[in-house]
Amino acid sequence: MSATAIGELAEESPGAEGFLLLHWLRLGTAAIFAQDERERDAFVQAIEETPLLDSTWATGGEQNYPAHGILRRAAVVHAYRNRKKRALDILDILRRDMNPIARRQISLVLVQIAAEVEVAAMFFPIDALAALELLGASRHRRGGLLRTLEQTMEMINGKLPKIHSVLTRWSVQLQRLGSTEESPAAASRVLLSLTTLIDY
Repeated sequence: MSATAIGELAEESPGAEGFLLLHWLRLGTAAIFAQDERERDAFVQAIEETPLLDSTWATGGEQNYPAHGILRRAAVVHAYRNRKKRALDILDILRRDMNPIARRQISLVLVQIAAEVEVAAMFFPIDALAALELLGASRHRRGGLLRTLEQTMEMINGKLPKIHSVLTRWSVQLQRLGSTEESPAAASRVLLSLTTLIDY
């Protein structure tokens, strides 16, 4: 689906631009994660030829549904393309501007966490230290996503045991990545296996 197609469909269904962009980004990032070269390369080429990654949906100008899902996947595309600053800027929008932890929006906290995990997965083959620092699993700097997981589990406070169990497993996995010598490819696979539960 191209930007032109999205525009044409949006004209037929006013207000649908965000949903159409989210759908395209879901398909494209799935191809990136699956290392489906043909689909991945076609998606990346197509989206890079459009202004969609600079749209208000993909840069924080829109904060209503489905902005969180769009930002999550836009950050992945930037990270995959080795635009680390742009990917991190989007994570800052999700974390600080939208601030779902302070607003106690658990579903959106999970989207933020998934975005950070997936961006770290893209970083690993390019810059493993940057990935570990983002996760908070670097020997040189603690905090990051591990701290977000702790805060989220404190917020849940036993009310959502299944989610608490998932986040506990994630925390263990992230700490393990910081203390073992996994190859970048293996580390990416581990991280991407965690976020399949969060489809938004």
